[in-house]
Amino acid sequence: MLMRRHLWLYAEFQGTFVTALEKTQAVESLNRTILMFDYVSYQVIERYQDLIIGSVERRIGAVKTLMMKGPIGAKKNIYKFGLMAIFILLACILTYHNHAILKTEGLFTHLFYIPIILASIWWGKRGIFVAIFLSVLILASHLLFLTGMNISDDVIRAGMFIVIGSVIGWLMEGIKKVEEMY
Repeated sequence: MLMRRHLWLYAEFQGTFVTALEKTQAVESLNRTILMFDYVSYQVIERYQDLIIGSVERRIGAVKTLMMKGPIGAKKNIYKFGLMAIFILLACILTYHNHAILKTEGLFTHLFYIPIILASIWWGKRGIFVAIFLSVLILASHLLFLTGMNISDDVIRAGMFIVIGSVIGWLMEGIKKVEEMY
């Protein structure tokens, strides 16, 4: 805008407009110059937006990969549900093996964070249902198979499953909203 103003002032102070025709020609020249500057400004802003969108896409690319997003949405959902079913089945087998056969509380429950985190990433707040299921699983298994042992450690673990699932689900909902904005 300053350059356009400078051009007009320069034309006004350098040239004396004797006739109305000269003044009209100067105004027409200025209008064409303004149009050119507006067009250049528009092109610069459009390119800048493209660069910003590309930068955001690169930064969110890893999250999209983890979220298993892509052009084949329905097929990816089948893979998500299948993978989650395998993780939950493995969690059930691992819990049964450690509680019923080995009679230990062990550190195997830390593996439960894998399906909890993936479910929260994939399904946002609805991923909490996986955390709740695994919490109920570990508490029910403890009550069935480890009757003489203290349950407080498993209650804390179950609570942490739900907290972690909730926090990651909440964060992923925020990421989805930001992604939609861009």
